[in-house]
Amino acid sequence: MTFIKSEVAWLKEHARRDEDGAWWCKTTNARIRTATVGRSIHTGIFPGAGNGEVRQVVHLACEKCDAKKRPPSYGTPIVEDELTESVE
Repeated sequence: MTFIKSEVAWLKEHARRDEDGAWWCKTTNARIRTATVGRSIHTGIFPGAGNGEVRQVVHLACEKCDAKKRPPSYGTPIVEDELTESVE
C-alpha cells in the first residue's frame, strides 16, 4: 500500500493501533478512516510532467477530528517524494 508521508507522521503521533491492526484516534477514540484514491504520479520538473502512472494512495483521517476532510479526486497529482509504502 502507498501512503502520504505527512499523513503517516500524523497517524504515528495522534493514533494508536489495536490488536486487530485498526487505528484509533488518541483524542476522540474514533476510528481512523481510510480512502484509497488513484493519484497521478508527477516526476518531471515541469508542472504536470510525469510518465502517466496512476498509483492507488491511501488517505487517512480521524472520523471525528477530521469529519469534513475529504480525499482528493481521482487523478489529482502528487510527487513521488511525498509517498511511502509503510505506516511502520
